[in-house]
Amino acid sequence: MYTETKRDWYAALIIFAIVMAAYIETMALSIPFWDSGEFIATSYILGIPHPPGTPLYVLLGRIFTLLPFANVATRVNFFSALSSALAVLFTFLVTVRLAKMSFKVQGWKAWLAGIVASFFMAFSNTFWLNSTEAEVYSLSSFVMLLTLWMSFKWWDSVGKDHSDKMLLAIAYLLSLSVGIHLGTLLVAPAILVMVLLVDWRTVTKSRLLTAVCVLFVLGVSVHLYLLLRSRLYPAINEDDPTTWHDLWLVLKRDQYKPGSVFVRRADFGFQSTMFWGYFSDQFTMWGGRLETLGRYLPILLGVVGAYFHAVANKKTFVVLLTVFLICSLGLIIYLNFTDHEVRERDYFYVASYHFFTIWMGLGATGLLVRLLKVTKERFKSQVLPVSAFSCLFILASVLPYFHFHFSHDRSTDTIARNFAYNMLVPLEKDAIVFTNGDNDTFPLWCIQEIEGVRKDVRVANLSLLRTTWYVKQLRDHEPKIPMTLDDYQIDGLSPYRDSTGKVWQTNEIVVHNVIAANKWRKPVYLAVTVPDQMGLEKQLLLEGLVFRITPEAYGLRLNEAKMKHDLYQVFNWGGILKPDGRRDESFYKDVNESRLVQNYGAAFFTLAFWYRQTGRMDMAVKELERSHEVSPMFVDAARWLGQFYAESGQMEKGERHYLELVKQYPADAEIRYRLGAVHVAMGKLDAAIQDYKGAIELDPTFRSAYAGLHDVYARLGRFAESKAVLSAWLQIDPGDEEVRRYLEGR
Repeated sequence: MYTETKRDWYAALIIFAIVMAAYIETMALSIPFWDSGEFIATSYILGIPHPPGTPLYVLLGRIFTLLPFANVATRVNFFSALSSALAVLFTFLVTVRLAKMSFKVQGWKAWLAGIVASFFMAFSNTFWLNSTEAEVYSLSSFVMLLTLWMSFKWWDSVGKDHSDKMLLAIAYLLSLSVGIHLGTLLVAPAILVMVLLVDWRTVTKSRLLTAVCVLFVLGVSVHLYLLLRSRLYPAINEDDPTTWHDLWLVLKRDQYKPGSVFVRRADFGFQSTMFWGYFSDQFTMWGGRLETLGRYLPILLGVVGAYFHAVANKKTFVVLLTVFLICSLGLIIYLNFTDHEVRERDYFYVASYHFFTIWMGLGATGLLVRLLKVTKERFKSQVLPVSAFSCLFILASVLPYFHFHFSHDRSTDTIARNFAYNMLVPLEKDAIVFTNGDNDTFPLWCIQEIEGVRKDVRVANLSLLRTTWYVKQLRDHEPKIPMTLDDYQIDGLSPYRDSTGKVWQTNEIVVHNVIAANKWRKPVYLAVTVPDQMGLEKQLLLEGLVFRITPEAYGLRLNEAKMKHDLYQVFNWGGILKPDGRRDESFYKDVNESRLVQNYGAAFFTLAFWYRQTGRMDMAVKELERSHEVSPMFVDAARWLGQFYAESGQMEKGERHYLELVKQYPADAEIRYRLGAVHVAMGKLDAAIQDYKGAIELDPTFRSAYAGLHDVYARLGRFAESKAVLSAWLQIDPGDEEVRRYLEGR
């Protein structure tokens, strides 16, 4: 009675096709930032990504790289889109099944639950983002929903000879999925709960349990790929698991040293609030003034659906509640996130979001059933209320598509790929470039391995340089990095404090060893994204997105000819600037992309100050305008541009610029102060007084604003007011002897 009919499958396939079309429309056609670049590259070359290695994902990803369309990055990104659409398909089938079991409905009334759950899931914030790029989470979601659906098929077959075969298939799939993402197993306790509630005697079958354990070993044996492939030294070979011991370290993610769940790395209240922030941002239907309503109405629908489910079918409610609690509260406890994570961690909780959408679907059908009971006597035919009510809820479930579409459309985003190109291509032959983390490393690896771009360059990741296996790889495999360290010395590397009190980290030790061993034979560079320049500041020569490390120590310098050539002749500006030089705002740039784009703005910014220092103000203004155009969020460039206008004699332009910035950054005291300086230069002293006062109101400790206000009052002969300003400053900083001596006439 509750199993899927052909019509259910047809409806599911229609939902699949709609969602698949939306994913194809919005998926990335190029290399994204974060782990995606690594997954694309390792899929293409059959490499080994970061622990725990995800061997099954890599093997399946390799198949997708062979598809006869588009480029390699698009093909592997499509893998995620397809996996997510399949996850949505099985969400529809599971939800329809639960609606039939809970409300004793068939046909359209059951489909309504499936449609609402499917669309809310498909276009939820994090799940949709995972669907647009090469990542493990979409495939993991698919396996979780597939195995949950299979557990219901087992329920149908309980008491039949073949019922155990379905459980064996589930066990094998879940054990195999450890090679995708360990989090896939989070659905297993819920399936076990279902087995116990439906037929607890199943778990007492010794032959079945034994078979589940052969199959488990068979499934996880996919990890032998890591051991075998590592011994062939692929270009990307994270953690180098060439021995059984090393393989075990990879599987337990020893590189990341997970801490104890009993020692909280942040207050549990903070961690719970973090989860709630992510959860409440998943299903937003609209923004603006009604954003709060649009954010919480879908969640309320899910809560109502959970209530209906609990009342109507306790067994399946307990199953769904189990997986939801494990994927939410359980992960909050287990993951134990800090309050200073390097990126948002919403994707770790994605399973809780998509299982919650099942309750949202049940909420829609549950409300429909109750509405029909109320209106039964009022309407002779129920077609009108069913149609109107269903359309309302289906519309609500697709509204997140319109709300999130702009921010989730990755189809024209090429920033990560071009960032890698622009960092690699300008380097000299056989260069070594030290990078900082994932986003300035994985895209570089990706275009090196897939496109063959500058494979002569050795990209050395400073984060990985803290590990012994990576240092040995850089030393031993082409293109080799020169160093004088043998295996014994590398294994013994650890931070130490020198006689001056400076603490040397292991990666810093290696960098300086490389520089000494290299003896300037190979050109060595440091990416501008590296925050700690490791005592090399005086040896750095800025060249675009990298600093060349030079033997001379003259302080931070700039290679003007090289900078200008790279910025205007070599760099690919796709996704940042249009061919006419105007900023490309055709797609959404998230916080991470905006931050990395600031590196381009900083290059123009530095070149502008170089021209200013050498007396070429016209060229300085042009470069600073370019900096502001490339990265409008680069506030330093915005602040200085008005002053550059003023210094070049363009007073009115400087004034207009700062007036616009005041609207954009109303709480920025620095901008108010600089506007005041321009007004002083223009002779608009009354306006300058208001600007300086505004800056002081925003930042009472802003000494320069007090000095500016004092000077204007003195210029106007309003000496009492000028002294009052300085007296007010002394209230803030009584230790300012310079101001005190001035007031006392000394």
